[in-house]
Amino acid sequence: MENPNKIWLWSAYLYKGNYFGITNLCLAITYLSIGSFFSMYKYRQYTVISVALIILGSIMMHFETHKDVALGVPVIAFGLFPLIKEWQLNLSRVSFKWLRKMSTLIYFVHIMIITSIDLVYPGMDVIKWGVIIASCIFVSALLLALRKMKYMSWIASLY
Repeated sequence: MENPNKIWLWSAYLYKGNYFGITNLCLAITYLSIGSFFSMYKYRQYTVISVALIILGSIMMHFETHKDVALGVPVIAFGLFPLIKEWQLNLSRVSFKWLRKMSTLIYFVHIMIITSIDLVYPGMDVIKWGVIIASCIFVSALLLALRKMKYMSWIASLY
C-alpha cells in the first residue's frame, strides 16, 4: 500500500497494522466458534453463571493493560450467548430478516466507523464505545433504508 490515492487512504490505514491483523482474525474466529457452539449443541447454562461471566469479563476488560486485545470480551460472550439464545422473541419473519441484514451490515461497517472515530477521537472510553455502537446501528439502518430508493438499489448487492 505504497502511496495510495485519496479514495484508498482508509484501507491503507487499516492495512498498516492499525486494525487489520492476525489478532483481529483470531478474535473473530473465537466469536464465531462460541456462537457456533451454542447454536449447534443443546448446552444449558444457569443464568447465574452467565451473569457471573459477564461481570468477570467486564472486570477483566477494565483492568487490562493492552486494550487492543480485550481478553475479557470472549468471557462476556460465553455469558451473553446462552442468555440471548434463550430469548423468545415474538417477531415476524420480516423482522428477523431485517435483523439479519442489520447484523451483516454492522459487521462490515464497524471497522470503518471505528477507524473514522479513532482518527477524530483517539483513546477509548465508555462514551466513545457508545458513539461507535450508535453510529454502526445508524449507518446500517441508513443503508437498509437507502437501498429501497430508486437509484440506490445497488446497495443491496453489498451484503
